[in-house]
Amino acid sequence: MQINESAILMHDYLTNDDPSKQHKILRRYTASLMFYMGYGRRVTSLDDPLCVAHDQEEEYIESTKVPGRFPLESWPMLLWLPRPLQWFRHEPEKHRDTNTKLYTTAMNEVKRKMEDGTAVPCTSTYGLTKQKELDMHDDVELAYALSAPWAAGIGTTTTAFEIAILAMLHYPECLREAKAEIDAVVGKDRMPTFEDQQSLPYLGAFIKETLRWRLVTPTGIAHSSTQDYIYKGMLIPKDASVYANAAEIMKDPAVFPEGEKFRPERFLETNDPRLLNYRFGCFGFGRRMCPGMHVALQSMYIVIARLIWAYDVLPVTINGKPYIPDENDFTCGLVSYPANLKFQLVPRSEKHREIIIADAEHANADMAHLEGSSASYNI
Repeated sequence: MQINESAILMHDYLTNDDPSKQHKILRRYTASLMFYMGYGRRVTSLDDPLCVAHDQEEEYIESTKVPGRFPLESWPMLLWLPRPLQWFRHEPEKHRDTNTKLYTTAMNEVKRKMEDGTAVPCTSTYGLTKQKELDMHDDVELAYALSAPWAAGIGTTTTAFEIAILAMLHYPECLREAKAEIDAVVGKDRMPTFEDQQSLPYLGAFIKETLRWRLVTPTGIAHSSTQDYIYKGMLIPKDASVYANAAEIMKDPAVFPEGEKFRPERFLETNDPRLLNYRFGCFGFGRRMCPGMHVALQSMYIVIARLIWAYDVLPVTINGKPYIPDENDFTCGLVSYPANLKFQLVPRSEKHREIIIADAEHANADMAHLEGSSASYNI
């Protein structure tokens, strides 16, 4: 699936002549991949009603995850008010109902396909088949569980790709090094595949550095303390929300000298076991580590490898001058992405162009049976 969708992504970039649409092109790739994992069908357009509804809800959910967003966080005694007077519940409960409808709609479509024998194996078919064994007797609970790839994987993965492109613009020497390695291993007669991955150590280091240099989720997801805990003389009470300052941890000078610089070679020119066995802090820690980590890393590899193989990544020209986005200009939220990312992609040669077109045609034919429509869904 990642091979086919990444081939179509390269072709989408080839046929696009509007730089302002590059974010949507990339987001369609991640949305399609996550929809396939969750519900066994592709997304061919972000105008898909399920995508539109999801994006609206994701925007709201992102806004709620900023610490201090709700008065209840500072004044928990507001919960003592009679429920009808708890005004702060109204908006979240409205969005909860929308999310519930969204996730149950997607799951029930898979259930319908299972009944008529047209369902494609995915997490929803597994969950619906094993619902009793999983001790999820409530359909709403199951629908939320099955939404995990879709709900958590689209914005985060898209942002990781855009951070990689930002790094390419600011550190073209690293891009040239990765391109030279890919050309030496893959050549110019085909796109990179997963079989090439172990032969591309610099590209692997480039991806590690991308995920360290600018974190997709700088504070990570909130954890809750299970008991009172004293840390450096300060009480962290039971049930407190605790955020790990992951962005600064990934710049610890004792582990990452010159942490503000993008230096993939730090993972290659070292004997430090902390770097040799780097665990990607961007995916969280402990029991709450992201379960989609391996899918995300494989997507990062195949898309970045193919993007570097197929295109020259260049700055756009504004008022006659090359425009390089500020490497520190990121949005504020749980997921923090480059705020003003602009770039252009130029096919490296006519031969590269021909291979992009041919691979996309093959991918579309291979996945034709996965195309679904939610035009009739009433979200």
